[in-house]
Amino acid sequence: MLTETTVSPAPVEASTPTPLVDFFSAAEARFDRWRQLSAVVRAWQATPAREDAGDTLFAEALALFAEVAPLEAFFAYPGPRLIAATDQALAERNAGVAVRLIQHIGAALLSGAYRHDSTVWDPLQEEGAAHATQRGHRHAEMAVAGRAIHS
Repeated sequence: MLTETTVSPAPVEASTPTPLVDFFSAAEARFDRWRQLSAVVRAWQATPAREDAGDTLFAEALALFAEVAPLEAFFAYPGPRLIAATDQALAERNAGVAVRLIQHIGAALLSGAYRHDSTVWDPLQEEGAAHATQRGHRHAEMAVAGRAIHS
């Protein structure tokens, strides 16, 4: 005895497609987060200690760093040593050290100096960030000059 059974397909929920901008902006979002963190920490440093605005900026800096730090575990640079040093500076409410470290990391990321300059990996090195910024400017100038020659 044969009986026919019909199996109906499971209902398919309409899904919204992921915009392509999300695929191409991951690196830019990383740089933007570091720039935003740098701006907030610099503003916190510039605020007199007795003002409530300093507490608000400090809380914002902590929130931004809490957002950035776990994502950085997936990248070689800045690495656990620089992340820990930055975390410690924020935990100690040391705005001066936090600004220096965050600018150091941001400059190395933007210039790509962490690929060639071992000093940018050291939280105690100040020259690395300055060289990274200078190198980044030289690369940009050379790229512009190269385009002008080939035009």
